[in-house]
Amino acid sequence: MIAPRRAADRGHFDHGWLDTWHSFSFGEYVDREQMGFGPLRVINEDFVGPDSGFPMHPHRDMEILTYDRLCLIASRDGRDGSVTLHQDIGIHAARLSAGKVLEHTLAPDRLAYVQIAKGALSLNGHALSAGDGARVSAESSLKLSATDDCEFLLFEMTAT
Repeated sequence: MIAPRRAADRGHFDHGWLDTWHSFSFGEYVDREQMGFGPLRVINEDFVGPDSGFPMHPHRDMEILTYDRLCLIASRDGRDGSVTLHQDIGIHAARLSAGKVLEHTLAPDRLAYVQIAKGALSLNGHALSAGDGARVSAESSLKLSATDDCEFLLFEMTAT
């Protein structure tokens, strides 16, 4: 099953120095239907203004990643030079040119979440555009077909 979440449906706040979009409940944004997915709790798309940034602040029981390149960026075992996470999750960042297709097999009892950063693609026939995300469950394979040059994140995690 694939359940898309459109960019316009996410929580949005513009604090001047920070323009932020929340895929799941976070901070001031609370949506009881979007409390996370599997072990995934936060996906924020942040646009930080020039000469600004987040002040130092603590996070408890969280691992925070910043995406900016094409590769496996995080995994439970740190394979391929990725950041080691303390969850059973793999996070892949990918770029596809328009017309290209990527196929990914999911192991049994695995969930996936796809977040589109730029461009557009079709996920098993579901059209997704920049800012859209999609929950994936009860699927054994994913077919990601770029309808425009695109960048996306693929989170693969346990169903429990």
